[in-house]
Amino acid sequence: MSKSKKRNKKNIFNKDTLRFDKKITPLNFSDKDFEHCLASWNKNTKILSIEPLNGGFRNHNFKIVSSHDSRSVVLRVGKPFEKSLSKEMSILKYVSNKIKVPTVLHQSTFKNRQIACF
Repeated sequence: MSKSKKRNKKNIFNKDTLRFDKKITPLNFSDKDFEHCLASWNKNTKILSIEPLNGGFRNHNFKIVSSHDSRSVVLRVGKPFEKSLSKEMSILKYVSNKIKVPTVLHQSTFKNRQIACF
């Protein structure tokens, strides 16, 4: 049996062998930048806490607790000059009447990055 056939028999779902290189451009946002992102959704909100979330391979994700009803939202910040986040939001809106998906509260652009609030 050749080496290539042996490789194909390897369990590709073994969590120890799966590795994903997260290639995300560093995000240099200040507290004021986060406030600006949320203000585009709700002008009267103040940020109470910001927590980075794991997951996501192309975007930065943050759980933000705001003074607006003291509820949390997820802020997703895309890579600079990339439109994949708006494509994702369009898909979510399209399938929202067929399956349960997060509600897109707001999407816009800030510092050449697409942002979305859920």
